[in-house]
Amino acid sequence: MTASTVDSDADLDRLLLPSEGPIELPESLQRKIVTRLWHYQSPLAASRFQLQRYIAYFDYFKCECYNWRVSGKPVAIETYRDFLDLVDHLRVNHMEPRSSPRVLEFFPPSTQVSLQSRPSQQTIDFLQPLATRYQSCSADSASNAIDLTIRLWLMIAVGSLGAIMSPATSSVEWSRRKSLDDFISATFDPNQPSKEQKLERWPKTLNVYGLARIGGFTIHWTSNLADHLLFDDDLGYIYLYHHASILEGHRNESEAGHILPAELIDKTLHSLALMLPTVNRKCRKWFNKEKRIRDSHFGPLDPQVADQKLGRQGRSVENYRYWNDRLLRVAQAFDRSEPRGMSSWWIDRRNRVQWYTFWIAALVLVLTIIFGLIQSITGILQAYAAYHPLGSH
Repeated sequence: MTASTVDSDADLDRLLLPSEGPIELPESLQRKIVTRLWHYQSPLAASRFQLQRYIAYFDYFKCECYNWRVSGKPVAIETYRDFLDLVDHLRVNHMEPRSSPRVLEFFPPSTQVSLQSRPSQQTIDFLQPLATRYQSCSADSASNAIDLTIRLWLMIAVGSLGAIMSPATSSVEWSRRKSLDDFISATFDPNQPSKEQKLERWPKTLNVYGLARIGGFTIHWTSNLADHLLFDDDLGYIYLYHHASILEGHRNESEAGHILPAELIDKTLHSLALMLPTVNRKCRKWFNKEKRIRDSHFGPLDPQVADQKLGRQGRSVENYRYWNDRLLRVAQAFDRSEPRGMSSWWIDRRNRVQWYTFWIAALVLVLTIIFGLIQSITGILQAYAAYHPLGSH
């Protein structure tokens, strides 16, 4: 390894969870992370992506690392190099159970308690593989390292940290006896639509604009792929996973052997196109306003989320095997919703016969009131004129 190579990879030896101070991700490090995670291995391939597309992802990345740091949970991996090496290790051993020796050989020998004393950071050789860097590590720290890696890589809230740090985010468990493939299959279980399903094609009026303005629902943007299209009836929330750039990265990865199923990736992107149709100007205007608010107060939205295209038969609900049930729940909630306020009644044209009937009746009512007022005023003036004829004074 040449000195220039070592220098160029120095960013990878930064601490993933520094004990104090801000979590910084310089552009050179961001580019290395994207290159390693989604197989942009050649300089030509690496030059095709713009880091601007990954602002939302790295904002999530830093927030996730910060949450783990303040949680106080022990984590075996120490540097960005450790994180990326663990991703590669899990990718290679995706069919092995989580607790198998093949998976755990990435870490030092396991103990039941955390190792209390470690060499000072100045004496640690971070280029040395983690398995031989220390004599041992706790079982909890190795397990937490796997959970953190899955969260940063696949953006699935695995483990119990989500319930502690972000109650609005649900979490899923990865059993020790299950492989990464098993975990993905259990989390995203494809299903066939039931025979009782009445919705065959997704209505063009059913999008984020209609859900927010007509249905009165709140669109909650999530960074947890497992929460995509989840409907919370109590809060009136509809969760949408907005990191389209990351899904496109996984699709690029699939050329070399994917972890997330290709159909899951494609149908998630298509479902975003259902919710945010590019040709709908009202949706585009609504999203631009939402993005400005979100970027200013809650963290950036992935701009690619509003640029997705529907595939062939993209409105056929039965084609969304991974999201079929959730799409149906959203559609049913929208059908049950009633407009709130006159502006919502004007926008709501789901049933055009009902819409025309309502507004004709409203027009008749308004005209009746107006003519009634005119008639009343005319009668008053006539009565006044009868008792006070012109020239009587």
